[in-house]
Order: sequence, then C-alpha cells, then structure tokens
Amino acid sequence: MALLSSLLLMADSLYRAWEGLLSGPDWLFWSVLLLVVTLSLLFGWGIRSLLLPRRKQPPPPAAPRDEESVRSALAAAQRDGVDVSAAEEELAQLDQQRQAPNPPLTVALFGEISSGKSSLIKALVTDAEPDVDVCGGTTRELIRYQWHYADGGTLELLDMPGLHEAEQPVDEEAQQHALRAHVVIYVCDGDLTRSQQQQLAELQRLDKPLILALNKSDRYRPQELQLLQQRLAEHQRQQQEVVTVSAGGEQELLRLLPNGDEEWVTRQRPPRINELRDALTRILGLDPTQLNQLRERAVFDLAGQKLEQAITTHREQRAAQIVESYTRRAVVGALAAIAPGSDLLIQGYLASRLIRELAQLYQIPIQRADTDLLLELVQKHVVRSHTLFLAVAGNALKAFPGIGTLAGSLVHAVAYGLIFHALGRSVARSLAAGGGLQPHQTAKMFKETPRDELETMVGKLAKMAVAEYRKRLTGSKPTSPDDLR
Repeated sequence: MALLSSLLLMADSLYRAWEGLLSGPDWLFWSVLLLVVTLSLLFGWGIRSLLLPRRKQPPPPAAPRDEESVRSALAAAQRDGVDVSAAEEELAQLDQQRQAPNPPLTVALFGEISSGKSSLIKALVTDAEPDVDVCGGTTRELIRYQWHYADGGTLELLDMPGLHEAEQPVDEEAQQHALRAHVVIYVCDGDLTRSQQQQLAELQRLDKPLILALNKSDRYRPQELQLLQQRLAEHQRQQQEVVTVSAGGEQELLRLLPNGDEEWVTRQRPPRINELRDALTRILGLDPTQLNQLRERAVFDLAGQKLEQAITTHREQRAAQIVESYTRRAVVGALAAIAPGSDLLIQGYLASRLIRELAQLYQIPIQRADTDLLLELVQKHVVRSHTLFLAVAGNALKAFPGIGTLAGSLVHAVAYGLIFHALGRSVARSLAAGGGLQPHQTAKMFKETPRDELETMVGKLAKMAVAEYRKRLTGSKPTSPDDLR
C-alpha cells in the first residue's frame, strides 16, 4: 500500500508538472525536455558501462630498436650474468660488414619446398650449380651465390631451405636470414595458401623491399595468369611488386619424323626472368645508404630478439635454482622446528623471502599487500588440500624402510617441500607473464598444480629429508635454522 501510494503521488506530481510546462513559455518546455533527454542518455550509458565488459586496449607498438639501446641493454644483461654471445655475434658481424670496402647487397630467396628457388637462382646466375632436384626439400642448408649485374655491382643470393619442410625446423633460421638481407624475394608457384600468407605477412613486417615472384608461370594460360597476378597483388603492400617468372627446366615433346614415325624428345625450356631482373634493378637503383639503414635496423631488431631470448632463458634457469634452494630450506626448516607453531613462523618467513627474490630476478616491484594476499590465498588452499600433500609425501617415504615412528616429521617436511616447490613455480610463471604479481592468478596456478608433477618432485625431497634426518641421528651437524637466512 505504501508503494502504491508513492507511485500515485509521483504520477500526480508528474502530471501537474507536465500541465505547467504546457501552459508555460515555450523556452521553458524545450529546456526541461532537453534536460530530461540528456539525463536519460547519461543514465543509459552508465548502465551499459556497468553491464558490458570493458574492451581491453591493445598494447602500444614496440618502439623500434636502435644501436644505442641494443648495446646498452646488452651491457646491462651481461652485468647480470646473462649469456649474450648470440646477440654479440650479430653486432660483431654487422661491424665487420661495415668495415668492408665494398660489401655486396644481399638478396634472400624464400618459399615452400618445390617452389623452384634453386632453379630460379640457376637461371639468374648462369655459372652457379645449386643442387636442383624434383624431390621436395633438396636444399638442406643455406647456400650463397654471387651475381654480378649490369651496372657492375655484386649481389649475394641466399638460397634458403624450404619453409615448413617436414622434420626440418628452419622457419626461425629463415626469418633471421631475412632480417639480415637487404632485399627479400618470396617464391611461389600458384595462389597463396593460408600458411604462405602467414609467411609473407611475417616477411612484410620486416619493413624492407620485398618481391613476390610467381614461378612456373608458363604452365598457366594468359587469362589464368592475369587472374593469379591480381590475386597475388592483393597480398602485397604498396611499393611491393608481383612478378611472373619461369626458371626454365625440361619439357617432353612428341616429334613427327619424315618417315611418319613419332618419338618423344626432351628439350630445355628457356628461362623467363626479365620481370624479376627489372624489379631487382629498380630496387638496387635506390640509395644504397637507405638500403643499408633498413638492413641495420632489422639486424638490431634481431640482436634485440636474441638478447630477450637469452634473458628469458637466464631467468628461467635462475628461477629454478631459487625455487630449489627455498624448497630445500623449507624441508630443513620443518625438521628444525621444535616448539609448537615454530614451523609456521619459519615457513612464512621463507615464503616471503622466496616471493621477493623471484620478483627481484624479474625486476618487477611488488607490494607488501600483494604478497600477504597471495600467502593468505595459498594458505587457505593448503589447509583444504593438506591431506593430499601428506598422502603424496607418505607414499614417497615408503621407499625408505626402517624409518618407523620417525616418519611423521619426515612426511611433514616433504609436504612442506612440495608446497614450496608448487608455490615457487607458480610465482615464477606469473612474474614471467608480465604485469606484476597477480595474487589470485598465482593462487589459481598453485591450486591447479598437477599431482604427477608433485609425485615427480617428491622422490628428490624424500631423499633430502631422510639425509637431513640421518645427520641428526648420527650426531653430524645438521642445518640450523640460522643457516636458512
């Protein structure tokens, strides 16, 4: 009744207000109407923002690497103990080429197996003898050829192994050689498949001159060839060319003899590579300084990529060492705990140190609140899954007969080791993903640690716990709680 009375009073008030607006001046009516419409739109926008999920903003594009930034990052990584030999080798090769009096321009030929790259090089460089075969994937390694073109310049042609060749992962190596080259030629023999489109897109992202060469064009009729050229041109960017070539090869013809007999003869088809020659000549007519700058920028990018890979590998290895160290400390700390509740103090202190040391390794600042929240979430899961950790640890200790009633403390020590192993790996994976320490995501990784991963680690922990316990039984100096620091 109260709600109904309120609705009636509101309706009466709105009706009186409406009558007042109608009887009043026009400017007042339109002003109030505009205010009502504006408030309604704002209210609707607010409801929509609350109900619909927010769109994630795409990450900003990475800034192009230059020589100063790459060398500075390389020196910093080297001070941290990272193996930077791969990145240093790229820069050393670049310095060596800079010092050469007349370094040749480099053209890299890419394409899937049996696209005719080697035959095309044989047509371009008449005195070259590449290993050409009708079987797919004849070229097994990088082969270099020198080509002296009309203006007296020298080109170095790189014949790469076929991309996506079975049982021969060369895609990463091929991309690196594309980064080092001045010009890239992608060879195909028909319309591009999805994988070829992806390969071409990766080469286009290198931001250097690229030619798309349609090989074996003599097997298409003129209308088919024109349609193929249009389709291939759709995949090219502006100022990138599509040319049709034919590397030649053998063909069988039926010849009619004067006496009426017939015989099959094999003849060499003449190569048709004029369009490719013209396209290369136009590119080589550009300013050599510009071509070298594009190539050097790509080499700096390659060196930066190798440096990032080295840093990632170094951090993974160092993180594994840190987790293993704190896992051992957790086992020793559980055995060293004598007073009731002292094990919780030791393990809490070690867990905080473990998280801070991993964060320092990944150079990610963390808040004390995030660390406390993560440990709280992990502790709740440990309380619920305590039986699981004890069961896994107990099964491992069955491999050590004669322990008897002493197995209780060893089981708990191994269980603590399992907890720290799972916690350390979860924190390392979360930090490696970037974006700082995510307590809820890390706790979820901890909860989803597979049992077989725990069982793989438990044997090592059991040996560690038994060895530490035997030290105590034989009177040897065990690891003290002070050593945990």
